[in-house]
Amino acid sequence: MIWVMNKEIANIFNDMAGLLEIKGDSPFRIMGYRKAAGVLHRLPVDVEEIYREKKLKGLLEIKGIGENSAKRIEQYIKSAARNGGKGSIRDFDQLLFESALGLASSSMAL
Repeated sequence: MIWVMNKEIANIFNDMAGLLEIKGDSPFRIMGYRKAAGVLHRLPVDVEEIYREKKLKGLLEIKGIGENSAKRIEQYIKSAARNGGKGSIRDFDQLLFESALGLASSSMAL
């Protein structure tokens, strides 16, 4: 079974990896997001349940999830709780904003 929140966060991590790749960011950072996305897609339990039971420590116990990814998962879960189920990750929002600015400025140059 694929848990909805796991899938949502995995999709964000994959999108972040793609945007970072376009930006020319570190291949290790990009690979880290892709790895975390794969782990979440295959995780047989709900990541939100893990967080509820053990907080950040529980997320860090998931093989393949590093500290930065765990903190972003935590951020998503907390924001989803505040916003009626719709979570967000600040770094992803920032990447989207920067990408939109880049597109706008490059289209103005045409």
